[in-house]
Amino acid sequence: MSLEATISEIKKIFEAGLFKPASDMDVSNRKGNIPEEQKARNAGGIYYFDELSDSAKDRALEHYRYNSVDYDDWWHDDYFFQPSDADLTKIGVPEGKMLFDVGKKVYFDIDRGSYLEIPDLDVNYSDCFMNWLGIPKRLRGKIYYKFGTSGYRSVDTQIEFEKDDGGSGDFSPWEQKFIDRAEQRFNDHRDLQLKHLRDDYEYRTNDEQVAENIRSNEYEFDEDGNNA
Repeated sequence: MSLEATISEIKKIFEAGLFKPASDMDVSNRKGNIPEEQKARNAGGIYYFDELSDSAKDRALEHYRYNSVDYDDWWHDDYFFQPSDADLTKIGVPEGKMLFDVGKKVYFDIDRGSYLEIPDLDVNYSDCFMNWLGIPKRLRGKIYYKFGTSGYRSVDTQIEFEKDDGGSGDFSPWEQKFIDRAEQRFNDHRDLQLKHLRDDYEYRTNDEQVAENIRSNEYEFDEDGNNA
């Protein structure tokens, strides 16, 4: 059939009123394939998430949006604050072990405050830690480190170095070069962990993930998206 003939046939269908857009179809026709079990459930005022209207879905999403982050240690996993597996191997941490002991107290703000404080942070393997920070062996016996916060502008956990050889005064330029690099390495790692927390929070609370949690738990709603 030629293009002209095809167009002519389509016009005849429209003129005869035989074609209706989906939006103009009778609602009962569009619901004709609904399973009997769903019909009975909906008739009783019970709906699953995918059976709701768009506005009702929005209400359901908002109700459950923060469920997966509404407890103190939602962020916790065994690898929190640890370097990558490749880095752990490279610096000599035994397989299956962790460089840091984070403890049970972690405070952070992933919003405007933007800080990460780990008051009980400790190191399990000191030499490995020095390797990770890039502190040369000839300097390790002359310094010691501690974790803390500035308590002034920032509550971020920071690392500080002091002389451990009974000496006083400033570090030499050679020593200070490695100290500065080590502090920056630690701070960059801490900031990266805060970014991971922020990314995880945003993932857990985005529409797609919240909807998936609702489906997997088979939560029930009324027609308006309120909990049934």
